[in-house]
Amino acid sequence: MVDPACGSGHFLLAAVRRVGKELAKIRTGEAEPGSEPLKLAIRDIIQNCIYGVDLNPLAVDLCKVALWIEGFSCGFPLNFLDHRIKCGNSLVGVMDLSCLDEGIPDEGFKPVTGDNKNLSTQLKKRNKQEREKKGQLSIDEKLKIDSVDYAEMWRQLGIIPETTPQQVKYKQKQYQENLQESSWWLKYSACNLWTAAFFIPLTEHHLQLLPTTEALNRLKREKVEKIAKSDDNYELRITNYELNKVVDAANKLAEEKHFFTGV
Repeated sequence: MVDPACGSGHFLLAAVRRVGKELAKIRTGEAEPGSEPLKLAIRDIIQNCIYGVDLNPLAVDLCKVALWIEGFSCGFPLNFLDHRIKCGNSLVGVMDLSCLDEGIPDEGFKPVTGDNKNLSTQLKKRNKQEREKKGQLSIDEKLKIDSVDYAEMWRQLGIIPETTPQQVKYKQKQYQENLQESSWWLKYSACNLWTAAFFIPLTEHHLQLLPTTEALNRLKREKVEKIAKSDDNYELRITNYELNKVVDAANKLAEEKHFFTGV
């Protein structure tokens, strides 16, 4: 995975060309494959091997356009890239989901300029007590959330072919459905709660929105409801109103700061 912006974008295209040419050599048995076999090989490399993330939405769009041009092959639709070239801050977010089991680190409540130091001390103490609690979730509750194989979910998405426009549209639909799957959304929201603790100002004004480990644990126990936005689109939210406010604030902050998670 590379940063597709600026110089790294040139590196990404160079890698696509280099690996694509090697693949074309293997397929054709020729030292210098023809234009069409080379284009098909490059297209397959883009479809199966390339990942990128950038903080700038424009850089992400430009990267997709560059890859579409590089991998264009007559008779085939453009590759679906939404799950491969993404907007986000690769340095900020949860990369290893196992850290959620430890709760939110006390360091998330370390005061910085503008924070209320007394509130910081209170939240640190409260969060530490919440992390030290044992047996907050039953085995069944843990399995309910953790048994989903996200790697397999995305692997199944990856093997959907892209040889016709209909297949690309189907792949896009499956991708959107994955993002709206309730257990995935719960994990995504849990990652944002974990990260938001480091970003939300420690002030009285934000007190009701500050996530602690207990909010993270409660999220695993809550039910999710679907709120229809249109005939084929809906949003997910927690049934508990108070907790939903905390989760909603964390998810909005994630969009604003472009948290990048490993879910």
